[in-house]
Amino acid sequence: MGEPLVVSGRVVDGTGAPAKGTVLAIWQNAGNGLYAQQDAAQSPTNYHARLAVAEDGTFAFTTVRPVSYKVPDDGPAGDMLRVLGRDAWRPAHLHMIVQAPGHAPLITEFFPEDDEHLDGDAVFGVRARLVLPFARVTDRAALPANLVVRDSLPLPTWATRLDLTLPAG
Repeated sequence: MGEPLVVSGRVVDGTGAPAKGTVLAIWQNAGNGLYAQQDAAQSPTNYHARLAVAEDGTFAFTTVRPVSYKVPDDGPAGDMLRVLGRDAWRPAHLHMIVQAPGHAPLITEFFPEDDEHLDGDAVFGVRARLVLPFARVTDRAALPANLVVRDSLPLPTWATRLDLTLPAG
């Protein structure tokens, strides 16, 4: 299963106004390090979600904290990693596609700042602006007010905030 994680934030346009009509498509790996399409034991939509952002641009959702995993290293990609002296680890991360009318889609991922593989990402995807603090929350009052499961979420939980600005369309 994994440790609970709350992700909250706000999506705005280039002027700082809420990006109305925003939809987030989110996906991540399971606790065994595999994505749904890699693991026949998972449903095809396991750890996949679509979320409509509130009119004020805010969002909050729960998932489980993602885990680091090794990319397949038995073919040409593995050969390249070995030549470069790199290992096959990817740091834990969540993927997101952010779409809103009148804006170019934003395709991104974000990483917990305490992951041990940030400096050696096998696919070179880590950028400083994509690394976020994941804080341990033990007080329900510290959780976002717009989190639907705020009163029933088990504590302690992890939490992070992700504020995004959409590019012009």
